[in-house]
Amino acid sequence: MFEAFILAGGKSARLQREKALVELNGDNLVSRAVRVVQSSGAAKTTLLAGTKGKSLSAYFPDLDVENDFSPGLGASGGLFTALKESGAEYVFVLACDLPLVTSELISFLAKRFEESEADACVPMQPDTFKQPLCAFYRKSSCIVPFQAEILRSELTPSVRDLLNKVNTEYVEFEDLAALKGSENFFLNINTPLDLEAAREIVKDQ
Repeated sequence: MFEAFILAGGKSARLQREKALVELNGDNLVSRAVRVVQSSGAAKTTLLAGTKGKSLSAYFPDLDVENDFSPGLGASGGLFTALKESGAEYVFVLACDLPLVTSELISFLAKRFEESEADACVPMQPDTFKQPLCAFYRKSSCIVPFQAEILRSELTPSVRDLLNKVNTEYVEFEDLAALKGSENFFLNINTPLDLEAAREIVKDQ
């Protein structure tokens, strides 16, 4: 059993609109993410909205919406907040701007994580980029080293800096490639061109 946290606190500077509310195939990005994590078995789903909690909560009245405990830390702050907020040992974090992640991918990662002794389970993209914002974390073994790294660093640590402090299993993309839609799992909506590409992919779904 795991709890899911949807990250929607980014500035959306390049997209120039609120990512959480961007529509894709008749649904906004947060609603898509919530549907996917719930269908993969999440016991609870929370929206982490950075400092936007109050403004976004009106759009999602049936969803727990929280601000980050550590505003200004970006994705690292969102991940740390998820670990602090979770009532479960296993925590799944998903950025809302990864709208083509599927429940099959999440279930695959959950099974892989449960069978390992790792503190975190992070998939790798086809370009070998490590994707920590579609990943599982073990609360008891991650929260203390992550907090220590955040407090120690003069600059905001990246999520990858945090992952270097724990036993992280990186799942090769080859292990995911057989899953339906794998070639598009990690399409990240950062620009209008990215959004158009995603709309082309989902228009016939």
